Amino acid sequence: MYTEAAERERAFGLFALMWVVPSLVGPAVTSIALVLADWRVALAWPAVVLLIGRVLVSRALRALDIGRAEAPATVRGVGWFAGVALGLGAALVLLGLDALPPVGTAVIVTGLVVALAFPRALTAVVPQNRRLRAGAVAFALVCASYFGITAILPLVAAVAVDPSGVVGAVLVAVAPLGWALLSAGGVGARLSTRGAYHVSASAFPIATLAIALAVTVVEPGGRFPAIATPGVASLAAGVAMGLVYPKVLADAFTDFHEHPGESRAHGGVAMELGEGVGTAAGSIVVAGIGGVVVASFGGGELALFMVVVGAVIAVMFGAARRNPTWSG
Repeated sequence: MYTEAAERERAFGLFALMWVVPSLVGPAVTSIALVLADWRVALAWPAVVLLIGRVLVSRALRALDIGRAEAPATVRGVGWFAGVALGLGAALVLLGLDALPPVGTAVIVTGLVVALAFPRALTAVVPQNRRLRAGAVAFALVCASYFGITAILPLVAAVAVDPSGVVGAVLVAVAPLGWALLSAGGVGARLSTRGAYHVSASAFPIATLAIALAVTVVEPGGRFPAIATPGVASLAAGVAMGLVYPKVLADAFTDFHEHPGESRAHGGVAMELGEGVGTAAGSIVVAGIGGVVVASFGGGELALFMVVVGAVIAVMFGAARRNPTWSG
């Protein structure tokens, strides 16, 4: 639909506006549910909203005149897609056991999905467009960094300042709010390809260091610094995502060539796969191991773990610096 890169960046940035209202309303409702009811209600109420949303979307789609192709595009590599889904699903189940051996197994399974099933699925769906496959990998790295950081924030808030979870809900809201406002403002569209790389490679490790600082330097009772320090981490991750998210999505489609059975719709599937795999992998590894570290050792070791996470993110971005998505 959008043939020019600048148009695609603006469009993807505007899509991020959908984050603004949920990022403000969701944590507020969750906080009220935590205070007035319990964590079960806090976890359950989004499911009701999801069902209502599905009904509203279905009604809206009926009002659209959608032209259907005589020969709808098919997605190849269904087996590899199933492998990704089953692998990540198994990892999430193991993560829920909240013990070191199952969580270690979950991390291994996630690694196998990322190293084996994910690239095979990308190759199956867009075999002729290497640049887009590289874009999906870069997108997965960005999403893994962002969602890994935001997944650990509620745990950090519970350890450092507020066991009830209310402050954690507020901190999580800061990141998507920053993401939405930056994306909607079109700042990312004015960022160079190399600039997007440098923002990602620096902002995400800085966010992890801010989290480590929150659980070491902050003394009990110092509520403002205890909230502000992880708040900086959340804001840094959100700002980075707001700048980079539309840029990576747009640049991945540069020089995209359509082939029989390989259209831009297939490219969209590949990019969404990258987003999904990165989101799941980052959350499983960072929040999963972080939870076990806190349960087994305590908050001090969590700070060391976050330093390691920051170092791993920096190394991964260093290894990806020659990815075609970043090199232009």
